[in-house]
Amino acid sequence: MRAALLGLFGWLIVAMPAPAAPPAAWERTFAELLAVYVRPDGVRYAAWRGNPGDIARLVEVCDAIGRARLPAGDPDRIAFYINAYNAWVLRQVVTAPRLAGVRELAPEFGFFTRPTIRVAGEVGSLDHLEKGILLREYPDLRIHFAINCASRSCPPLLATPYRADQIEAQLDAAAAGFINDPVRGVAVAPGGVRVSKIFDWYRPEFESAGGITTFINRFRREPLPVGTAIGFLEYDWSLNDAGAPVADGQAAPAEASGKRIEKSEPNPTPGS
Repeated sequence: MRAALLGLFGWLIVAMPAPAAPPAAWERTFAELLAVYVRPDGVRYAAWRGNPGDIARLVEVCDAIGRARLPAGDPDRIAFYINAYNAWVLRQVVTAPRLAGVRELAPEFGFFTRPTIRVAGEVGSLDHLEKGILLREYPDLRIHFAINCASRSCPPLLATPYRADQIEAQLDAAAAGFINDPVRGVAVAPGGVRVSKIFDWYRPEFESAGGITTFINRFRREPLPVGTAIGFLEYDWSLNDAGAPVADGQAAPAEASGKRIEKSEPNPTPGS
């Protein structure tokens, strides 16, 4: 009997999940900053720029990310890379003079393609971090809705860091929140359905996963009918400043402009 109880106790110890690692100092600081400055409608950039101490704390967060050792587990790495992307975007916007959008910081899409960030000892660009590391190593389509490019049409920035022990729920919430946003995510009107350009830019990946509509319906409260014709919303690259209005007339047919602008290309061309 005693042996059986010891065996059961040992099995319970093995079966119990390991406790989550405590957040690093930079994660705690990042969490405090996000809680203060991030709102559902954007980021309070003016307030942040008006607080030199909190600007310095954000710089310290990114410097710590640059020095950090890469975590071992996949959930830890996904959370780390998402936080790194979002923190570096915030740093480059908050430390710049007042601007209307990130494209003012460099010609074309140089904000994303210039090697201006350091993550786990590696110098690179936001574009490389997103596509060359995060999405290449972890091709989870929900990640598209977790990283924020400081623009009005981007998926909103979460007001807390991503955590390895919460990553599945956080990614689900990010995808669901964006897809159920009728302005930025999926707009249903009498004239048809328009969805974010993210679904256009990454159409092959969504098609490989069963199609755009199928992915959307995984998270949408009111599923789209099978076979729904889909167009694409115009992408608003103005800054996601809290309180700033979303530009009217975002919804437009996919064919209206005759071209697509890829944020990952420094010199976008029609049909790229």
